[in-house]
Amino acid sequence: ESVNYELGTRATATRWLRFEATGFLSNFSNQVIVNTATDADTTLTDAGATNIYGIETGTTTAFDKALQVPTVLELGVRYTFARAVFREGPNRGNLLPYAPEHVLNATFDVEHRSGAGGQLAYSFVGRQFGDAVIHHHHLAELGIARQLAHRLAVGDQAVVAAIGRRHRHRDH
Repeated sequence: ESVNYELGTRATATRWLRFEATGFLSNFSNQVIVNTATDADTTLTDAGATNIYGIETGTTTAFDKALQVPTVLELGVRYTFARAVFREGPNRGNLLPYAPEHVLNATFDVEHRSGAGGQLAYSFVGRQFGDAVIHHHHLAELGIARQLAHRLAVGDQAVVAAIGRRHRHRDH
C-alpha cells in the first residue's frame, strides 16, 4: 500500500519554449523489491516501509518556430532526481536497489514536410546498485525514417524505411 503526492506546473514561455516541473513523494507501507543478496536467487522480497521523493523536469525548444523555418527542429530535455530509501529496519536511510537518483534524457528531432526525418537521442541513468554491483550507463541513438502518408488506407502515416545506429557505453 502506498500514499502518493504530486505537485507540478507547466508553462509556455513563448510559442517555441515550454517548461514543466513536478515534485513527488510516495510513502510505501511495505514495498516489494528485487532481492539483491549475493547468496540469494533473484526473487521479490518485502522491503518494508520506504519513501521515494524527487522532482521531474522537462523543457522543449521548437527551433523551427523560433527561426520560422518549415522543417521541424525540436530539442527536448527531461531530468529526474529521485531518492528511494528504506524508512525502517536495519537498512534505514539506505537507497533501494535498482533506483537511480539521476536520470537524464535528451532528444533532437528533425522532420521535413515531405515526411523524411530523424532523431538523435541521449540517455543517462545514474548510479544504482543491484546484485552487489553499482551500475550506471550512457546510451546514444540515431534513427532515420521516411514516412509516406499515401501508403496506408487506414491511418495517416506509414514508416517504410528505418535506418539506425546504436552506441551503448556501460560503466560498471
